[in-house]
Amino acid sequence: FTHIKTGEAGKLILNAALVAYEPVTGLAVSFAAAEDGETNDANLMPELIPQTRRVTAGNIRLWVLDRQFCDLTQPALLSQDGDHYVIRYHPKNTFTLDTERSPVVSVDAEGRTVTDTWGWLGAAKSKRRRYIRRVCLQRPGEEEIIAVTDLLDETIYPGVDLMAAYGHRWGIESIFQQVTEVFELRTLIGSTARATIFQGSFCLLLSNFLQVMRQYIAASQKEPISAASLSIEMIFRDVTRELIALSELVQPAEVAALIPNRRSASALSAHLHTLLSNPIRSLWNKTTNRKRRRNANAKKQSGAHTSIARLIAATKD
Repeated sequence: FTHIKTGEAGKLILNAALVAYEPVTGLAVSFAAAEDGETNDANLMPELIPQTRRVTAGNIRLWVLDRQFCDLTQPALLSQDGDHYVIRYHPKNTFTLDTERSPVVSVDAEGRTVTDTWGWLGAAKSKRRRYIRRVCLQRPGEEEIIAVTDLLDETIYPGVDLMAAYGHRWGIESIFQQVTEVFELRTLIGSTARATIFQGSFCLLLSNFLQVMRQYIAASQKEPISAASLSIEMIFRDVTRELIALSELVQPAEVAALIPNRRSASALSAHLHTLLSNPIRSLWNKTTNRKRRRNANAKKQSGAHTSIARLIAATKD
């Protein structure tokens, strides 16, 4: 989740973290972390999944995950509580084609071929072997995308739609980039794994807050606009300036006295709509990215890495 660059080849990893992201709202809904930076993300799933289900109680969830989660453990966890999954296929798991079921071929909006087949994930002798559907998206000139799912009915859940759903998985990468750049996660507040876990989770909380505020700003205009047209970075900068001004001009006790106690959710929502109904500030609009692009010829750092937690543990032995 957070890396420290060293003078030697490779990186020291402070900790590992896994986040569940809801693409419709843009919110991070749950967070699991480990102090050992070498922890495999799959090992954090038993902590992340129950959190997510508590926060989204009453809903049926479609879990969309990358290929590192394509094993025989995750499908069993993800299909509980009425949930379903779409996981990018990894060849480390055997797929045995069901020859008695004919493939179904369709074409997506970009004219690319999507092929559905059915079969078994896992070796024949494995007790965890599962019957699944495999969806393959052909991308001319690029690697094909293959996903496995427990949504077996291709009529109710067309392969084209499942591939579109998988495409939304990339949204979590933009959230990580935003959290790192907008909230300066590149600058650490502490030197321990616990400190960086706290900082990372707090930055995700700030991100959620601003995602909600951006939705309110867009919806509260006399002529509603798209929330996506507003820059979270610029809103955050504006809010930061105002909070600095407030802290300089008003004592903390006075600020606390101005905040009503026990305001209901509906009353708070109405209050926010009123406050944010004024025309948006032009500086909140997204602008063209002016940041310099990374030099393609820049020397890349070694991919080698090790966990700081393991280094510390080794010195104690």
